[in-house]
Amino acid sequence: MPIRRPQDQSVYRKMTVTPEQAMEWITGNTHNRQIRKTWVKELARRIRNGFWRPTHQGIAFDEHGVLIDGQHRLLAILDCEIPVVCWVFFGADIADQMVIDDHGRRTPFDALSLSDMDLPFEITKEHVATARSMMKTSQIRVSHQELREFFYRHVKAIQFAYRAVFERVRRQRLTNATLAAALARAWYHEDESRLMEFGEVIYSGTSQGNEDSAAIRLRDWLLTNDNPLGGGGAKYAFHRRCDRAIMAFCQCQPLQKLHPAPKTLYLLPEEQE
Repeated sequence: MPIRRPQDQSVYRKMTVTPEQAMEWITGNTHNRQIRKTWVKELARRIRNGFWRPTHQGIAFDEHGVLIDGQHRLLAILDCEIPVVCWVFFGADIADQMVIDDHGRRTPFDALSLSDMDLPFEITKEHVATARSMMKTSQIRVSHQELREFFYRHVKAIQFAYRAVFERVRRQRLTNATLAAALARAWYHEDESRLMEFGEVIYSGTSQGNEDSAAIRLRDWLLTNDNPLGGGGAKYAFHRRCDRAIMAFCQCQPLQKLHPAPKTLYLLPEEQE
């Protein structure tokens, strides 16, 4: 059943939406897009972890009380059974539903560059891509708030990786965020100067001998594979291949063949707790 508009003149109100209220509003959800269950679960996860913020993008009903925006938010409240504060708009034009979310979505770089991060350098898309790739060992879709916290926590490692990979003229296939992320993770475990040498060998192809062969093997693999970076699982396999090459290089261990490591070799400090 459609909801009733408030009796006062306000059409835009900040409200605490309880699971019971969410259930009542969802019951009258008769005109909306198909539900994406994975997005409901992700929103519920963010609510449970304290990453929900009430913005102007809340819940909206048309002039007849029909829900036209916010069904995934309401379902997430039901899923986690936690009340949240939302802005709720009553009396929208049903035609508004055609243009809701029909806009340019803010990228992770957009979000971080607009935030109030106090950094000793100018943040770039490569910094953000490196941070996101560092987080890809977990398969959840991270929020911008989580990415920001992660960036602050690992800013020194990220900036080191940027210097090791991105501060030269770009080279196709050799300059990528997955390689930078692997170096950033290794920064917590290996000698920094040796890691910088690894980046130089990858870039130039010039080595000092067999003790550098692991970097040459990775470089050759990057240059000869049609789609070395791939997507999803392929990127994770590439990350583990980087791990294997970096560890062998830092140990001056010659490699005839380069296979992916069976698991992530370089854990972040919080992953070792």
